[in-house]
Amino acid sequence: MFDKYEASLSIRNYAPSSLRKNIQLAKRFVFDSGTQIHEISVCNVEEYLLHLREKGRSAKTIKNHRSAIKVFCDYLAREGILQGNPVAHIPSMELPTDVPVFLPDDEVDLLHDLARCENFDCEVTVALCTGLRVSELRNLKWTDVDFDQRQLLVRESKGKRPRMVPLNARAREALISWISLHHKPPLPVYLVHGLILIL
Repeated sequence: MFDKYEASLSIRNYAPSSLRKNIQLAKRFVFDSGTQIHEISVCNVEEYLLHLREKGRSAKTIKNHRSAIKVFCDYLAREGILQGNPVAHIPSMELPTDVPVFLPDDEVDLLHDLARCENFDCEVTVALCTGLRVSELRNLKWTDVDFDQRQLLVRESKGKRPRMVPLNARAREALISWISLHHKPPLPVYLVHGLILIL
């Protein structure tokens, strides 16, 4: 059953990590709830989601489980195993809106001062101006920088799909300055225990 479900998901353009997660969560629901696949109902899905909440799972985790079960039930309905999708009758949880935390200006200035002393201000500037993850910064190549269009190509992001990131004037200037001074790309930067290191 799950092999056929996986094949169905694979043609729907899911990222590999999303595909694995959907299958894992659908299997967990079937196993943990003890429900026969053809007997999945609004009641047993709700009971399972309530069980997750009672175990202290976060709203985001419960929402992810509901979403994976819904996709699985969509598949079961298409296959004629269920009459319809019972999850469609269960409202999705609203997630609390977390306010992003930004570094205060004095901490940004301190970070730039430290980076200048160690000669990796370019990397810090690009990180702060683009919001790229450390892994995304580490994987950047000079061919990914489009100075004319003022953007970076992130080839492998969290979702395993490429994306374009705007390159503001400050980050662009830092990269151009690095090239003019060193005639080569900056060394990779790594974050270890909260410290930025150059290898």
